[in-house]
Amino acid sequence: MGAYAFVLFALLRLGLRSQYVDKHDTGVTQQLAKQKTEEEEYTRKPFEPELSSASLAAANVAPADPLAAKGKTIFEAQSCNACHGDSGMGTAAAPAIVGIAAKIPPAQLAELLKHPTAKMNTGGMPRWTCRQMI
Repeated sequence: MGAYAFVLFALLRLGLRSQYVDKHDTGVTQQLAKQKTEEEEYTRKPFEPELSSASLAAANVAPADPLAAKGKTIFEAQSCNACHGDSGMGTAAAPAIVGIAAKIPPAQLAELLKHPTAKMNTGGMPRWTCRQMI
């Protein structure tokens, strides 16, 4: 019983000592004040959920551009999401391909898909034929 009382007393004393030291340490006091201010600012902001590529709302949006709709159909039919992620947002296995047509001219992109680079081949990127792209 004495050992139990000693441990309980020691824990209580250490807790009180820690609280005393924290109150008198300016660095800790400033950090706690900063955290409290940030917490108050965060809780005042209204909740706005972030739509991710995996969210239901983002998944249900159909592309308005017929060419984009065709690309989405090919993307899904060829299981590109297995490596590039849902909606082409990228994964650890393969990079994001969202907006790739704005970065690479169509002819160069088609050539890249027909003849993947060594890095793409190593990652398991299949070689595409013209029929697969139509």
